[in-house]
Amino acid sequence: MDLMDFLKKHGIIEIADAEEQEFRHAKPSSWEALIALIRTEKWLALVAGQYRPGVMQFSTTLEYTHYKPETPRNSLFKMFCCMFDDLPYFVFLTPWEDKALVTEHAAACGLRIANGIPLVISSEGSKFFPTGDHPHLFSLENLPDSPVYGSMPDQIEKLLEDERQLVNIYLERQHQKRKNS
Repeated sequence: MDLMDFLKKHGIIEIADAEEQEFRHAKPSSWEALIALIRTEKWLALVAGQYRPGVMQFSTTLEYTHYKPETPRNSLFKMFCCMFDDLPYFVFLTPWEDKALVTEHAAACGLRIANGIPLVISSEGSKFFPTGDHPHLFSLENLPDSPVYGSMPDQIEKLLEDERQLVNIYLERQHQKRKNS
């Protein structure tokens, strides 16, 4: 199952209105709208490659722990999917005042909030993520001691598959709790 299908199946991605729907497809106009949203300075904006180990766990458990679905607080957690240089990315928005909570949560998932935005280096040169730099915009990257560093692609795929299974179990438990309450 594709990651996006998995996330949709489990209700992780909830698009509130048509304007937000555009962000999922990263049209030029939607980049401008996303950049404008980030620049309101109301949000902590985090950019992460969709297939970075720890990101699926981070987004799922952050939402279900601190921005529970079907509660007013859930509207404070926004997750957008976009493509940049043929690579899939998530952009997460949470209230700026929750930065310490989000930073702690990221560490628990083997990630850290890093200054700066993604840079893609290819034979065609280098490109920065289209949002540009902003004081409220950060990247999610793996902690320095992560097994990702120094691993071969098949080992990273195994890490991602293990993470998918753990997230699936977590989501099933969360949905069961909601059913029983």
